[in-house]
Amino acid sequence: MKAQENGESVKAIQLYEQVLDNNPNHFSALFEITDLYWESQKFDKAVDIYTRAFKVNPVRTGAIAIKLWTRTTARKKIRAGRGAI
Repeated sequence: MKAQENGESVKAIQLYEQVLDNNPNHFSALFEITDLYWESQKFDKAVDIYTRAFKVNPVRTGAIAIKLWTRTTARKKIRAGRGAI
């Protein structure tokens, strides 16, 4: 979504929430909003949405987990002064 590309996470979250109001099982919206919540450090909300996504599509949800783990690991390495993975 354009709002997400411009770094306007709050607006992007609102737009994805509208999508999910119309279709609570819209996997792409669940996937993207999980990432936005994680990036905003709203971890409880990210986990709640991740759980919803898992119920919708357990196989594809693994992609979310890998994406979040990779980013978290990269941040830890950067903070430790070792650079990104």
